[in-house]
Amino acid sequence: MHQGKCLRTGKLVAIKSIPQESREDRKAALSEAAFLRSLDHDQINRLIAVVEDEFCVHLILEYAQGTDLMETLLMTGPMEEQQAAEIIRQLLEVLAYCHSHGVVHRDLKPENIMVSGVSGEKEITLVDFGLAREAGKELEEGEDEGTPVYLAPEVRSQTLICDGSLDMFSLGVVLFAMLSGRLPSRQATPALASLPEIPPGARDFLARLLVESENRLSAVEALEHPWLNAGAH
Repeated sequence: MHQGKCLRTGKLVAIKSIPQESREDRKAALSEAAFLRSLDHDQINRLIAVVEDEFCVHLILEYAQGTDLMETLLMTGPMEEQQAAEIIRQLLEVLAYCHSHGVVHRDLKPENIMVSGVSGEKEITLVDFGLAREAGKELEEGEDEGTPVYLAPEVRSQTLICDGSLDMFSLGVVLFAMLSGRLPSRQATPALASLPEIPPGARDFLARLLVESENRLSAVEALEHPWLNAGAH
């Protein structure tokens, strides 16, 4: 990803240059562009243009201000519960929007969540839809899966139908990292919610993201959870 400037407006843009060494590479790049065109949300960096040359497909995107969430956690350590809850609320609103439009991100992780704003008033932008898939699509064994530590267990075990529950499990791992300041050492399970570094008020919420897919909260359901509605405590 590179930073550029629009010659017409002077605004900063992000340029994602995707090598097209094969027809499949070009197809994947144009697929990402198609998903971005289908979405129009203030907390998703919008696609401005697609430019192709002999070597790459270049996606010209709105520039997302701030630093990624992983860098934030490395600099500051575990987040205060209230701030984590607010960031999770924003992410859930973005995911609910994506899922309602039939788009599953499939690579939700701190590196793909940009955080900006002053202390106490953070705003997020969700970036990098390179692994996004249409909800209802069958995912085949060996298909690009995302970053292992954030993957739902069902991804590794079978061919499955892509749906929003994959993003919700990843969100649970992100929340664990935000509250504990570290990533799980092995496959995430609901037991992580009982660890002492997880605040009591967040434990039920986290556990209900890390369960098996049929019992996992959807984005809309998660937005109704008492941990978010009553405010973290």
